[in-house]
Amino acid sequence: MSLIEEVREFRSFIEKMAESVDDETAKSHKDVFPLWKGGVEYKKDFRVRYNEVLYKVLQDHVSQLNWTPDTAVSLYVRVDDPTIEWPEWIQPQGSHDAYPLGYKVSHNNHHWISLVDANVWEPSEENPTLWEKQPDPEPEPEPEPEPEIPEWVQPTADNPYMIGDKVRFNGEIYESIIDNNVWSPADYPQGWQKL
Repeated sequence: MSLIEEVREFRSFIEKMAESVDDETAKSHKDVFPLWKGGVEYKKDFRVRYNEVLYKVLQDHVSQLNWTPDTAVSLYVRVDDPTIEWPEWIQPQGSHDAYPLGYKVSHNNHHWISLVDANVWEPSEENPTLWEKQPDPEPEPEPEPEPEIPEWVQPTADNPYMIGDKVRFNGEIYESIIDNNVWSPADYPQGWQKL
């Protein structure tokens, strides 16, 4: 058996084993599932990837190019990526893709948690018994701007560079490692540390 045949056989084995895992496990390893193709006989509960999203087949059928997983909602249901804590809310088409109790979504720049099972309603403050709006997160503080590092200039005896002072010299950044430093990094390299 050639290496290519062995790889194909191993890939087939991985796909066969992947059929038996639950959705939570499948979401964590979506790359083992095959890409969706038209003209393929898909069985119920088989999983496929389409546009980097994992979908589960809802009923046995032969796929058609105009029935893609993102549009044929009676044939496929999306299995969301677990690495996205608050995935964007998508209008469910029925009970097969409704949101379960406790599911987290993002919608209209807010985070929501489903308060009921089989939730097909749009998250809004008008539905307080169906969705719980989460407090808006505190904005990340702006990082402190890096201080400007000045070009090295010949200091005077009254204003020498001190330990920790940083300068640019010939396109490089140096830090003074001595106090009362009046020499350039070229004239007295022992007084400077290149950063």
